[in-house]
Amino acid sequence: NSRVYPMKLKLIPESIRIYGAPIKGCKVPESAHMITFFNTLRREYPEHAKCCLHIRNEGKRTRQQIEKEKAEGFITGAADIILVGNPSFVCEMKSQSPSAKISQEQIDFLLSAQSLGAFSCIALGHKAAIQAFNDWQKMLDK
Repeated sequence: NSRVYPMKLKLIPESIRIYGAPIKGCKVPESAHMITFFNTLRREYPEHAKCCLHIRNEGKRTRQQIEKEKAEGFITGAADIILVGNPSFVCEMKSQSPSAKISQEQIDFLLSAQSLGAFSCIALGHKAAIQAFNDWQKMLDK
């Protein structure tokens, strides 16, 4: 089912923007980056924060839980950060650890969102996610 790849740039289609870079020895977990990103958004862009959500799709589930969640609209591989807009901002956040992994479902989700007009990207860490957000903002201002 779910194929998970080490975060290697050659596996990610060129059309998906990648922000940030791995840092050797990085121990900061993805969750800490997520908290910092959302705190920054709430502080500096409160109107945007009202329509920005974190899709929680990590963790172990039983087969029954997975089937029930899929029936309710759960999508395997949904990006971590989705900000509703025109276009929407769709970002898969990863830690900056060189061992960070991305699944084929995550890549497929980003590509699907992109094909529907979304600004799709991968951000390695919260600073990279803020840079991606700022690039999305600049695109809206044009």
